[in-house]
Amino acid sequence: MRAPALEASARYYEDFAGQGDFASVPMAADLRFRGPLHTYLGGARYRRDCVELAARLRGLTIRHQFVEGNQVHTVYDVDLGLPSGPIASSETLTFDGGVLIAADLVIDSTPLRAPMSRPDEGR
Repeated sequence: MRAPALEASARYYEDFAGQGDFASVPMAADLRFRGPLHTYLGGARYRRDCVELAARLRGLTIRHQFVEGNQVHTVYDVDLGLPSGPIASSETLTFDGGVLIAADLVIDSTPLRAPMSRPDEGR
């Protein structure tokens, strides 16, 4: 039998890989997200962000998962179809009774920032 936090994280990553709506992943209204580009509170916003990211996803390869109590730490490669290729990522999800209450994402955000911050060429 898998740990409850691992079961909950499996639904989370299945929705990412299947470009789902994350309805099968209970999220706290005050979920805390901390990442390289944003930090905020709000389960509805996080669900919306997950759905938008999953829609762009071309591949997700989980390399390692570690469980400690109510936390699941996952190391994975995410392919968003960027010219730089897949992005190595690390994420810790924290659950309380199967409800996602926090998500901490660590990635090299350079490939994500470059398209948004290119100076106009030729000026």
